[in-house]
Amino acid sequence: MLSKINIKKALGILLVGVISFVAYYESNIAYDNLKKMSVAIEVYESIISEYENTAEVDELKVKGLKGQLAEIKPRKAVYKSSMGFSSTLGLLAALFTVITWFWRSEKT
Repeated sequence: MLSKINIKKALGILLVGVISFVAYYESNIAYDNLKKMSVAIEVYESIISEYENTAEVDELKVKGLKGQLAEIKPRKAVYKSSMGFSSTLGLLAALFTVITWFWRSEKT
């Protein structure tokens, strides 16, 4: 029969694994949205250079670039990346708390 200490160990290890996986998943989501933001910045730079460098603006090219921005949804990407990183930090704090609790319960 499983003792009380073995059950605590198993639950602690399971909790650490779940929190670690969720933190990893959230950080990947945030990183993907940051990549979208870098693409959006490049598109904005292309639009600005199109307006600055030419006397006549190629409207088709600008419409195409604006279409790319509409697909990326920069504001949503910023929101998701910031929420992803903040939730990752929160999950890492929870992970540290669980590991500390597990370590202290082993000593007693």
